[in-house]
Amino acid sequence: MGVNTRKGPCTGNVCERDAHDDDCQGRCAAVSQFDRGRLTDRLWSILDIIRIVDDWATSKQAVYRRAKGSAMPQSAEDAVAAVEQRRIDALLTADINALDEIIDEQCTHIESNGTSRTKAAFLADVAKRAFSFDLFEIEENHIRIFGNTAVVAGTYRNIVRVRGTPNPTKHAHHLRVYVNRGGSWKLVAHQATEIAPRAN
Repeated sequence: MGVNTRKGPCTGNVCERDAHDDDCQGRCAAVSQFDRGRLTDRLWSILDIIRIVDDWATSKQAVYRRAKGSAMPQSAEDAVAAVEQRRIDALLTADINALDEIIDEQCTHIESNGTSRTKAAFLADVAKRAFSFDLFEIEENHIRIFGNTAVVAGTYRNIVRVRGTPNPTKHAHHLRVYVNRGGSWKLVAHQATEIAPRAN
């Protein structure tokens, strides 16, 4: 009578049967392959969740940066550049409220023709349309920060209407000075100098 060499049931992890039991070995291999497949699927599911959470967090950060971009600029130069653009937009649309916020009470505004205005006089002329703009483009702008002071220098071109009559396109230099007051950049000085057309 032969001796039974089987020591126990096939558990699917470590086969306790005789190594020569091919049927048991096959079942063990199938169970092991099935477990590895389930583990792989689970790992992929976890990775997918991580990717989804990471994408969601990145998207939220981008939305936050866009929402806070104007209130919390990345640099002082960016903040002044934003005020510069807002000023141009306000001049084109005669937005008195925006100009009032941008211009400091002590601002001196000197036009390219030498006309000097206070803030009150400048806003009054904008309000009554003593002048308006058909075109106003900044060609170049260089912003330098000195503590709480910003100096802006560059060139621009515009078409200004004086009492409804358009003037020829003007090309000029500009120099503006801003001071940071309580976190807001205020225009304290503006000087424009017209560039004479080149002779043909």
